[in-house]
Amino acid sequence: MRVQFAALIPVFFVATTCLAGQNPKYGFPPGSRIESQQGQDGEPGVIGHKRISKGTNLKCIQVQHHPKRTDDGAACLVRFENGDKQTLPAGQVTKAPEDGEVYLECLGDKPTRCAVGVW
Repeated sequence: MRVQFAALIPVFFVATTCLAGQNPKYGFPPGSRIESQQGQDGEPGVIGHKRISKGTNLKCIQVQHHPKRTDDGAACLVRFENGDKQTLPAGQVTKAPEDGEVYLECLGDKPTRCAVGVW
């Protein structure tokens, strides 16, 4: 029993070390996500962007819904440098069609915030 417990200590240490760099709100470390916001009081609008490679996964990890209507169509709008765009509801994933810049805009009733995880 003690040997089995002792064997689990390194596994626990590695797991907690890997998770320590992640933001629990998003599940992705800051360098692995794109965030945008529009219409926030006293804050400038931000359309996030990042250079990515073909085949990179993009997952809508956060969308801000209207406080009284969760069916407001809030989603992440991902635009690629080649002109392609995709609407991703929360939790949906897509792949980048080619190398280049990707831009994130938020869909829904203003004000909005959204985030996409990138890996």
